[in-house]
Amino acid sequence: MNQTVDIYRPSNPEEQLRQCEIMSNLVHLVPRTDNPETTDQITIRYILLLSQDCDLNQDFNNRKENKNKLTEQLPYLIFVELYPFEEIRLIFDINDSVDLLYSTTSL
Repeated sequence: MNQTVDIYRPSNPEEQLRQCEIMSNLVHLVPRTDNPETTDQITIRYILLLSQDCDLNQDFNNRKENKNKLTEQLPYLIFVELYPFEEIRLIFDINDSVDLLYSTTSL
């Protein structure tokens, strides 16, 4: 009996975030230089979360217990932006796996 297992699933807002979690459509608020009291909103299609699990776990528990002290909440997340492979292929004009091999070794 073959059974498929889903290894990817959407994040559940009721669960804590995990290190190396891939997330989509992250809204990033950036303070404006001309008026620091306002922000620009940037939507990032894909990110890889790099913050450590222990920090994310502590933040999740503190927020769940309604600890609203800023000193007990994680003020930021560390992440890197991800791009779909097909977009990278187009940007670097990579047509096959041989091109990919040579393009990555020269970086």
